[in-house]
Amino acid sequence: MHRLSHWFVVGFLFSLIPRFQAFFFQPLRLGELTPKNPSILINQTLELNCTVFPDSGLNTSLLKFYLPRHIEASSDMLTVVGDRTLLLKKTISKIEDEGQYICWSVNKTGSPVDMVNSVTLIVEYEDVRNVTDFQCILDNTSNPKEFRCNWNLGKYLHPLYLDVNIILSVDNGQNGVNCPQKKISEQCIWTEHDEPNINSMSNIVILNVTNLVFKTSKIFRKEFWTQNISKHAPPSFINASSSSLEQCGCATITWVTIPGGVKTTSTVTLKSQWNTVPLVSRNLDQ
Repeated sequence: MHRLSHWFVVGFLFSLIPRFQAFFFQPLRLGELTPKNPSILINQTLELNCTVFPDSGLNTSLLKFYLPRHIEASSDMLTVVGDRTLLLKKTISKIEDEGQYICWSVNKTGSPVDMVNSVTLIVEYEDVRNVTDFQCILDNTSNPKEFRCNWNLGKYLHPLYLDVNIILSVDNGQNGVNCPQKKISEQCIWTEHDEPNINSMSNIVILNVTNLVFKTSKIFRKEFWTQNISKHAPPSFINASSSSLEQCGCATITWVTIPGGVKTTSTVTLKSQWNTVPLVSRNLDQ
C-alpha cells in the first residue's frame, strides 16, 4: 500500500511538469501593438499604438519603434499618448513600407532590450481596381459550344487575396449560372452543358471581385448581344461552278447561311491559277 501511494505521488508530480514549464518559460508580455493585423493602401496614413502593461515597469520614455529592414522610426513619426502609449504615424508611400513593425523597450542609452510586440503590415496599391478588357465570345465552332469571358483585374501586390466570382444569366438577370471552374482569376468558360440556352438573344455577365484582406468588393455587370459576339463555324458546304458565256467567263458560288436569320458578312476572294494576287475580294452582307 505504501509503495502504491509513492508511485501515485510521483505520477502526480510528473503531470504538473508541463504546467510549470508553460508558466515559467512562456515569454513575458510587456504590452500590445494595435491594430493587430494592419492593412493599408499606398498614400494612406498608418497608425500603430504601442501600449505597455501597468505591471511592465515601462513608460513611453523607454519605448522605440522600428520599421521594416530594422530602420528606427524618426521622432516626427511618434506621439506620446499618456504614460503608457506611444503612437506611430507614418504615410505609406511605397511598397517597401510593407513588413514587420516592432515596438521595443530600451535602456537608458537607447539600445533595444526587449520586444514589447510586433505586427506585420500588408500594403496594396488599391483594394479593388476597376476591371478592364471585359470581353465575352460565344464560340459555335467548339463542341460543345462555349461561352468564354476574359477580363483584366489590373496590377496587385497580393493577387492571391482576391476572391473572384462570375455569373452568367440568359434571362436578364433573373437566374444565373456560376462559373463551372472552382478557382478563377481572369477567365471563365461555360458550355452548353452548363447552360443549354447560351445561344439566347443576349447574355448578362456579373463579375464580383472581393479583396479578402481589405473586405471590400466591386461588382461589374455587362450585357453581350449574341449577334455581336458569336464566332460561327465555317459553312457546312461551299459549291462552285463555272460557265462560259459570249461576254465573259462566270463562276457561281453558293454556301449555306447561318440559321435563325442572323446577320452575317462573308468575304469572297477570287484567284486565278495564273495570278498570285487576288483578282476580286469583296464583302457580302446577308
